[in-house]
Amino acid sequence: MFELGMRLAFDKPTVIIKDERTPYSFDISSIEHLEYPSDLRYQSINLFKERLASKIKETYLKSVTDPEYTTFLKHFGTFKVAQLDQKEVSETEYLASEI
Repeated sequence: MFELGMRLAFDKPTVIIKDERTPYSFDISSIEHLEYPSDLRYQSINLFKERLASKIKETYLKSVTDPEYTTFLKHFGTFKVAQLDQKEVSETEYLASEI
């Protein structure tokens, strides 16, 4: 889940998969999931592999061609990252301010 959180935090293209028996995680249930059959039968898995390959290609292409593409974050609005002020001080100035 950490890796997924990092991809979502940096708005990277993401495809989430799960078997059809596993419940959705409450915090990511709003994101599309691609389901695979839990019985892992050969033919079913081959069909899933085709769907997965198609979804990966589709997701990647959309991420590089659509400037409005977002995996998750932009659904909640526009964010402006705060900038921290930087100031260089000499060792003497720092020590004087701490005393």
